Amino acid sequence: GALLTEAWQLGHKPSLGVTSIGDSDTDAATRIGIPMVTAPPHTPFSNETIQQGLEMAAQSDLLIVCAAPYGEGNLPNLAVAYMARERGVDVWIEQPDGLWDFTNGNASAALEALVRVDAELLATDDIRSRLAT
Repeated sequence: GALLTEAWQLGHKPSLGVTSIGDSDTDAATRIGIPMVTAPPHTPFSNETIQQGLEMAAQSDLLIVCAAPYGEGNLPNLAVAYMARERGVDVWIEQPDGLWDFTNGNASAALEALVRVDAELLATDDIRSRLAT
């Protein structure tokens, strides 16, 4: 939510990929009127929801993969980021810190795959600095 709000305050036109209803990022996007794709909480994303997320991502100039806990529920967002990168969208990955992969290594593998297709792994301060320019 913080990076999303900051991007908006800096004049960017952010959107929010697939997020669970009631999530703090969803609340932040709702407060400032940012387009988003939502899914019910604590349920796997449907194929339709994932497709909507990909369509939104494919129309973007930049996709930021935020450092967040990843479980089986939101793991498809990393696949969406990968598919968007394959379509030419720039992808920045916020460097995860601490415990974040709750998928038995699948989220870590997905981030490694993103880096292999030229997504950039960046510290939060580097992302903020780039957004400000």
